Amino acid sequence: MNDQKLLRLEKRHKGLARVTAAINDLYIYGVYESNYPALMETLNTAKDACKEELRDTHIEIVSTTRLLTNDK
Repeated sequence: MNDQKLLRLEKRHKGLARVTAAINDLYIYGVYESNYPALMETLNTAKDACKEELRDTHIEIVSTTRLLTNDK
């Protein structure tokens, strides 16, 4: 059960990290805050939300990992 939970949390963490990285890399494709101020404001808000979820997910991964190592 906890193994499945850990796997799910790791997938969530990886996905959120990819979204955050993609938003950070938009300048490579010519998407700048000066060109698209409203869009970038929305994306930066989304990136901040992703970072919060990443923090929470990381804490959950650490606690689940500790549970798994203590059970063995």
